[in-house]
Amino acid sequence: MASYKAYALLGLLSIWLCVSFSSAQNDTESTTEQTTDTILVSTEPPAFSLVLQEIESSTSTIKLNWTVPRNYEIKYSRVQSNRIDSDAITSSPELTETEYEVEDLKRETKYNICVTVYNEGTEYDGTQKCDTFATIKLIRDDSLIALFGVIGFLLLCILGGYLCWKYQASKHKKDEDGEEGENAKLNNVHGNPVSIEDNDIPFITPPPDELTPEERKEYEAAARA
Repeated sequence: MASYKAYALLGLLSIWLCVSFSSAQNDTESTTEQTTDTILVSTEPPAFSLVLQEIESSTSTIKLNWTVPRNYEIKYSRVQSNRIDSDAITSSPELTETEYEVEDLKRETKYNICVTVYNEGTEYDGTQKCDTFATIKLIRDDSLIALFGVIGFLLLCILGGYLCWKYQASKHKKDEDGEEGENAKLNNVHGNPVSIEDNDIPFITPPPDELTPEERKEYEAAARA
């Protein structure tokens, strides 16, 4: 009897586990279907848009490109430009690339640049986007700052070199004046030296006993002088 009850409980437990597993599987499949539906909805192509972006500009040129969403195709494009204060419009030829450089512009001037894209048979055929761009100055402010910085550095180097030279020259002159002063003191102590170029005294004088009478007279006269 006890064994029968145990088998019955085991059977009921197995049935409950099967029902629970089946319900969990159904819930998982339902969640997967909902997620798939959500993903399918999120993969719809975005609305068409045309974005202009400046690449670089100089004193006489403006280079730009334009992009559209990847799901859209462009057969060709056309670029038109005009100065803000002028009605004259310059137009480019048909462009198969999405990059163009507008040339022969006036420096430090704003321009209105429009890009029109074409693809016959589509709803975005002839879509146009305009934006304002500007050429740069002949010398930019940051370039002037760098130039003045370099000039100032060079002037400081020149001034520093001049001051060092002036100091060394003054020091050398003081040393020369000091040596001349020492020589003058020595001359005052020992008396004025006799020049070896004096015509009355030979450069090398032999002993008095070796002189001739005439040379001895000249020697004594020079000594008395």
